[in-house]
Amino acid sequence: MTFGPFPKPVATVTGNTGGTIYPNPSTGNLNIVGSGTISVSGSGHSLTIAGGGLSWFDNPSSIVMVVNMGYLVKSSSAITLTVPLTSAVGDTLEVMWVSGGGGVTIQANAGQILSYADTVTSSGGTLSPTAKGNAIHLICVVASTTWMADFMIGSFTKT
Repeated sequence: MTFGPFPKPVATVTGNTGGTIYPNPSTGNLNIVGSGTISVSGSGHSLTIAGGGLSWFDNPSSIVMVVNMGYLVKSSSAITLTVPLTSAVGDTLEVMWVSGGGGVTIQANAGQILSYADTVTSSGGTLSPTAKGNAIHLICVVASTTWMADFMIGSFTKT
């Protein structure tokens, strides 16, 4: 397969994960497709891959969180955001207490722990921001059981 005036054919394309991919032998096409919040577009000799990051849920009520989502808490009532029962290593959750006087509790299920720095909750424990404006970004580091903060703003209490 050759492109335009280039004399050398493209034989393979190698990504940073997943190994080598090859063009379709009957059409010569190589399809690069985005998923979720990632989009792929091409023009001329350029390929643009954009997006990623979290989708945000604005002002949730007490719910079980969904992986790879952020939650902006603005409630006048206290709410509980429960960590999902199943998660893969690398899944993320982000919670920010934006406004409202109710506060928020991040609840682990039995057999799960939440941690930041050298602080670890008990199994099924909780983390709660101590003031509006506090936020935490959690990454699943052991599938379905252990969530660790890679950054946080403000302070949190634990159980």
